[in-house]
Amino acid sequence: METWGWWTLAGLVADIVGAAVLAAGLIVSKERAIELGVSRLAGDADGENLKLSAVSDRLIHSRWAVIALALLVLGFGLQAIGALLSAAG
Repeated sequence: METWGWWTLAGLVADIVGAAVLAAGLIVSKERAIELGVSRLAGDADGENLKLSAVSDRLIHSRWAVIALALLVLGFGLQAIGALLSAAG
């Protein structure tokens, strides 16, 4: 593989890692969303707390972050395959 191919591959790997790090800051579990979105004076029942707008909003953002991460990894992976095939052919 030529030098440019290695640089392209390294750049795509850095993009994937960067996307994962970014998404990791947005992806939360139900327990963490409750902890972040509920006042300390709120009830102890998780079922009730999951209905609070701040908690459900965090969970929606978390789901979208997972979808975005999957699409970014897929896209960068396809680019890497294309770059490798281009360099090999």
